[in-house]
Amino acid sequence: MQKAQVANDAFFAQKLAQINELIITLHQSEQFLGVLNGKAGIALFQFYYGQYLNDEAPADIGGEIISDSIDSINRGFNFPTFCNGIAGLGWTLDHLQQEKLIDIDNDQILSGLDNFLYSSMIADIRQGKFDFLHGAVGYGFYFLKRLRNTQRADLKKRYETYLLELLAYLKHLAVPQQTGIAWKSVLIKEANLQGFNLSLSHGLASIVNFLARVHSVEELKSEAAPLLKKSLDYLLFYKTNHQDSISLFPSWIAPDTDISYNSRLAWCYGDLGIGLTTWHAAQSLEDENLNATACQIFEHAAQRRTPDKSFIKDASICHGAYGVSKIFNRAYHITENPLFKETADYWMDEAVCMAFHEDGLAGYRQFFMEDGKETWENKIGLLEGIAGIGLSIIDYLSDTPHNWDECLMIS
Repeated sequence: MQKAQVANDAFFAQKLAQINELIITLHQSEQFLGVLNGKAGIALFQFYYGQYLNDEAPADIGGEIISDSIDSINRGFNFPTFCNGIAGLGWTLDHLQQEKLIDIDNDQILSGLDNFLYSSMIADIRQGKFDFLHGAVGYGFYFLKRLRNTQRADLKKRYETYLLELLAYLKHLAVPQQTGIAWKSVLIKEANLQGFNLSLSHGLASIVNFLARVHSVEELKSEAAPLLKKSLDYLLFYKTNHQDSISLFPSWIAPDTDISYNSRLAWCYGDLGIGLTTWHAAQSLEDENLNATACQIFEHAAQRRTPDKSFIKDASICHGAYGVSKIFNRAYHITENPLFKETADYWMDEAVCMAFHEDGLAGYRQFFMEDGKETWENKIGLLEGIAGIGLSIIDYLSDTPHNWDECLMIS
């Protein structure tokens, strides 16, 4: 792949080396264990950086971080979620083993956590907390990974049972709509506004994405199929036909509230996550029309390059330029559409230019809105910080993208 115009090999090598040194210095201060926000995601960077350099030293640091994380659980760490906690660490262990980056008996290590994570999943789904990052779908995503990777027949049966129970709860909690089904959640806590969140991070797109993956498992297909098709119908119903709209999809649907087609260009909310989800559904359902719809979504998103249309302010994977470049890089390798390659290059250029914060980590800080005020923070993790930036750079420099981005529901 042609590299971005602003950066060169020396720039990328410097940034990766800086991120590596910062992680060595700062990783012990990280309190969480999850893959998106925590030690597991930081360790992922170390393993892939070591592979990229063909050097065992970074991977050794990654191994130390993993060992320390397991020790934390033995010392009483019990935060369960995929984003911040044990489910995300478990996913990472399975991924590292699957990619032959670590030699570990996950059936022995992880099966002892099953009852705890299953109980957490059921407790959340009973309360309607289906959130991918912090709720029931995240646990289901982890159990689906275990189902595919375990070598034991008894554990396969266990994970099938867990997932079937989650599907049953999703079926029970689904709200019928004229255009399909959806799941209600709190949209704005301060205003007690409830409705249907369409996002990949916290909403309907993550459920549809998860269902598409479950649908690919033969033993679960019959239960997943109607949920997948009806929820996808609801999601795609809100795609606008007006090509001059900022976005093709709103961020959410709320009662007695105008629908706004100005969602951000990002992994977390908006068209890119819905495009990825539509593509996964197309593969699972073997539907060429859905595949064409996914490409149309990406083609529209590729045109959003000015601040008033992208709303991008920082470089993070979650809502920044590296995340957008990462997604278009993946879209290019899926479709070989040169527009997506050119768009990935464009956003890589933008991300490179954002390394200007003198008080940042490797020059980067992450943008947030808190109580209506703009804030900039230093973050180390995968989703919002430098570990994810480093992983995105490694993928960009590689001939083909790696599959660590499955943790983001991308691959």
